Parts: sequence; C-alpha cells; structure tokens
Amino acid sequence: QGELKWKVLQGLEVSALGAVRYQSSSQEHNIMDDSNQAIAYRTGLDDATIRDENDWLYKNPDNPYALPISILPEGGIYQRQDRKMLGLDFRGTVSWNHLFAEKHITNLFAGMEVNDLQRSNSSFQGWGMQYSMGEIPSYVYQYFKKGIETGEKYYSMGHTRYRSVATFANATYSYDGRYTLNGTFRYEGTNRMGRSRSARWLPTWNLSAAWNVHEEKFFQSLQPTLSNLTFKASYSLTADRGPADVTNSQAIIKSYSPYRPFTDIQETGLHIVDLENSELTYEKKHELNIGVDVGFINNRINLSADWYTRNNYDLIGLIPTQGVGGTIYKYANVATMKSHGIEFTLSTSNIKTKDFSWNSDFIFSHAKNEVTDLRGRTRMMELVSGNGFAREGYPVRGLFSIPFAGLDEKGIPMFDINGNITSTDINFQEREKLDYLKYEGPTDPTITGSFGNVFAYKGFKLNVFMTYSFGNVVRLN
Repeated sequence: QGELKWKVLQGLEVSALGAVRYQSSSQEHNIMDDSNQAIAYRTGLDDATIRDENDWLYKNPDNPYALPISILPEGGIYQRQDRKMLGLDFRGTVSWNHLFAEKHITNLFAGMEVNDLQRSNSSFQGWGMQYSMGEIPSYVYQYFKKGIETGEKYYSMGHTRYRSVATFANATYSYDGRYTLNGTFRYEGTNRMGRSRSARWLPTWNLSAAWNVHEEKFFQSLQPTLSNLTFKASYSLTADRGPADVTNSQAIIKSYSPYRPFTDIQETGLHIVDLENSELTYEKKHELNIGVDVGFINNRINLSADWYTRNNYDLIGLIPTQGVGGTIYKYANVATMKSHGIEFTLSTSNIKTKDFSWNSDFIFSHAKNEVTDLRGRTRMMELVSGNGFAREGYPVRGLFSIPFAGLDEKGIPMFDINGNITSTDINFQEREKLDYLKYEGPTDPTITGSFGNVFAYKGFKLNVFMTYSFGNVVRLN
C-alpha cells in the first residue's frame, strides 16, 4: 500500500492511494491406505452378501453380468484445495479546508475510487495414493470410467471477478462550532448488478445537521451539572449489493456430463446456472434518524438516544419463473419493507481514582419491521419451519403454525386445514391458501442490548460483559 499527498495551496490537498492485497491458502486431506474411508472401497470382494450391498464398489453398466469391483484396490486418497485472492484498489481525492472570520468552517472533499477483486479456487483428488509405499500413485481405469458415467469430477477450477467504480463528494459547514451541516453524494457502479445503466449505476446521498447546544453562551449557567448537549438529525438514501452469490450481469452457463446408462452414448450437456437479469439493481434504503447526546457532571454520565424509521425497497430474493428460460427460480428485486426503532446508550464513569477505575456501558435497542410488498410466493413449509420466513404484512422472518385441533380417539394429532380437520391431508408446498395459518411472532428479537463493566487497577483490566434479547419466538423440535 502506498499514498502520495500534495499540498497545492494553503488548505488545498491532493492525494492518491493505491493498495494491492494478495491472499493464498491451501488445504490438504490425506485419506490413508488403511483408513475406514479407503477400506470401504474394497470391502466385500470375497463375500457375496457384503459385495452386493456395498455401494462403494463399482459395477460396469456395459456388462449386466459383471460383478462389483473395487476402483480403489490399493492406496488411499489425496485431496487438495487451493484458494487465491488478488485485490487492486485505487483512490484519488481532493480536499479543501478553510476558516472564515474565525467562525465559519468549510470543508470540501471529492474523489473517485476503483476496485478490482479477483478470486480463484481449484480442487484436485489424487486417487490411489500409496502413502505406505513412498507416496506412489496407483489407480485403475475404472475410476475414470465411473467418473465419466456419473459426471463426477476429479479436479475443478473456478474464477470470479468483482469490479466497482465510484465518484463521491462531501461538503461540511460549521458556524462557530455550534451549528453543523453536512452533505454527501456518491455515484457508483458494479459488475454484480444488471447490465442496464439504470440498474448497474446508482446515486446515493446523505444530509445531516447538528446543534451543539453546549457551545451556546446560555449553556454555561447549566454547567457542570449538564456538561454536553447535542441535537442531531439525518436523512439518507443508501444501497447494498445484496447477497454475495448474486451475479446477474449476464447468463451463466456451465457444461456437465449428464447421466447415461452406457458409455457409448455418453455426451456433454449445458446447464443454465443463472439467467441474465439486466434490470437487477441495488437493495435501497431511505432512513430518517433523529437523536440527542447528553452529558452530565463533566461527562461522567453520558446518554445517547436515537429514533429512526427506514423504508427498504428493491430487496433481492428468489422468485419463481415460468421456466421457459431454463430455470424455475431466479434472483430479482422482489420486496419492500419498513421498520422503525429506538436505541439508547448509557455510559458512566462510576469510580475514578489514581489507581482504580470502574466504567459501565448499558445499551438498549427496540426495533420492529414489516414486509409491505412481496412478489414472490411463499410456501407453507418455509413459513412453519423454525427459521421463519417473509410474508406480506408480517415481519421479515415471521413464524407461523398450522392450527392444532387436538387428538383423535387414537391419540393422533389433528390439524385444522382451512376448516378441514385432518392428520394427513397437509400440502406443505401450498403457496396460495395460507390465510388459515396461525401467526406466532418474529424469530428475530425485537429487544436487544448489552451491559458491560470494565474494572481497571493499575495495569490490569477486568471486563464483565453480558448481552440480552427478547421479543422473539423459537420453535422447539
């Protein structure tokens, strides 16, 4: 990593930052000659009963009268995986800072950045490695024949490349340290989104303001009982690229070997991994935040409170398709969600002497969310599973139950399926008629927080920390 800075004029500075990141890791798995896994491939050759039941033995599909044989008659298995990562980052910025009349502070900042992240992985399976014979490989051709027939791979390679470009600007104005206005703008694009310009490129922004009441002259009469008071507010549009495995900039098609019962009719096929979705775009969020920071008794007691409301839209998820493109599901912008909450942080300096101190931090957070629009159709199985799932009008991970109707005369549990009392007529793949399900609550806690204490004596520190969460439901299996 290297950085260059040039002070062009008083308060004007140009800088350039370049960084190269490289990471490499290898993993080896040695399955020795006499290990259980290796022996399983040659067990039962002398016993007809075991031989016919051993799925690890190979039977030639070209000869219906052939007996199962071992594809690992000698040695063990050598497995290796290699992963590499190369990241290239460049950032260029221009900043200007100026003070007018000892009261007006202005900061302007602008720049651009380019990121290129390349990942590669490879795997290899060395068949018949004789560890006890000087690590000499010994293999039979039937191993490769079986791999061709079943489509198994004894080696593989994969490459991914993430690229992004962004320009940004920030302006801050402060008057006498009392009033502060801040604005940020960013325009970025990435190859992980759709190919259309409106989907791949997105402007985001943030506007914020703060009033430092403790800098006002009238505040001096409140000190030291009230030592700090700041009101703050912000409104922003931010975005996220979604799950890491979403890459819909173009169709992804891979070759594979479909199963054929005989080798003379073996052929190679093409498999559609992902369809192109040129309109897939960022997950976006509008957020309004209003807060206050208060300090008491020379800031030995500090309280911070924030209230926020968020509107998330263009959330990415799987959506069923008509299947004409070759896949049943694809990633798309399928949902919107709203949420709101409050957060409190209380920090206190309980004891402070020359050699001993005791500080405490208490955090409380309460949040609720609701899916306001969902274009995907949810299955019953997803709603009643213990993890919870999204459904329009409910939290993002709500948990539902099939109404219980008691036991029949034989003690078998009965369920009320939309007025039909049954124990067997339950379609867990149902997507339409789900209104009869009973909503239990969210699986994510609505109240979270922590309480920590740090005790320090000279050069020693003891941290006592606990967390808590409430407001969620859990399905017991």
